Amino acid sequence: MSARYCPRCIQPMNSGRLGPVTLELCLRCGGVWFPAHGLATVLGAGSRPLWRLVEGIRAARQGGKTCDRPPSCPSCSLSLHQTTLPLPIPPPVAVETAGATAGSVPAAACLICEGHWTEVEVLGGAAAALTTAESAVAAPPPARPSRPDYETQASGKQPEEWKVPWAGSAPRPSGDPCPGCGALNPRHTPLCLSCGRMLQGDPVGTCPHCEGTLHHLNSLGVEFAVCGGCGGVLLEVGSLDALLMQSGVHQEQAVLAIRKLRTGRQSTSHAHLHCPRCRLVMFESTLGIISTRPGATCPQCRRLFLDNALIEQLLLGR
Repeated sequence: MSARYCPRCIQPMNSGRLGPVTLELCLRCGGVWFPAHGLATVLGAGSRPLWRLVEGIRAARQGGKTCDRPPSCPSCSLSLHQTTLPLPIPPPVAVETAGATAGSVPAAACLICEGHWTEVEVLGGAAAALTTAESAVAAPPPARPSRPDYETQASGKQPEEWKVPWAGSAPRPSGDPCPGCGALNPRHTPLCLSCGRMLQGDPVGTCPHCEGTLHHLNSLGVEFAVCGGCGGVLLEVGSLDALLMQSGVHQEQAVLAIRKLRTGRQSTSHAHLHCPRCRLVMFESTLGIISTRPGATCPQCRRLFLDNALIEQLLLGR
């Protein structure tokens, strides 16, 4: 498909991806064209994927003279109208976004194809607003009383602050018990949240890079394999997109699980990687604007291999 032109600069745009969303970037003005529902998907994924997009645009932006004409749709060639998209922010949290009212993001929309056009400055303001909102929501709960209430103690009633949340008729929370400390953890959690013990890691194959053992991990239903030697990661088609759209907390848990499995011991190192399933040579594949470093993809099953440094860079946003 031939390159489409920037709605504002009339310059060819570059295609890219952020998770499951395909987008187009103007390197001159820093504007981004999202397909139908693409901008809403990115905003709903939280601040971390949005910061990754903003930083990638700022690094690739070349600058230059832009046109002041009203923007038009690069697909339909019709004039775009101004609209706003809501940010996924709880009502009690008050934040401001660049160039818009609290809790919304300005954009130019096409009435026909439902695509959206916005600029990197607006996306940066939305990312900052989401970061502020997430910090406010994640504030620690009030401290437990340090001294007992003697009147309540004499009456035999348990203080409200000390009651077990699931006491009485309410069901106990479900989850996976840790074999070490017995604490309940959310399902598909790679590490115990209480003691840090590995809850996953069954052997599933051989690493294409160092011939170490690949161990199975699962992060909120996204399955992938981690090498116990070099720490490289083998992902099925679409798994990387799903991992990048998870919250920062779950991405950090996935990185901690990878680090626990990695030993750093490598019996060998292959310059040409072979897919452990198809036995075919894997070729270098680019990851778009999210990273300048390439991965390795199998030409038949399309599985993707990323080295340890690259997967940590993508998940931690460094």
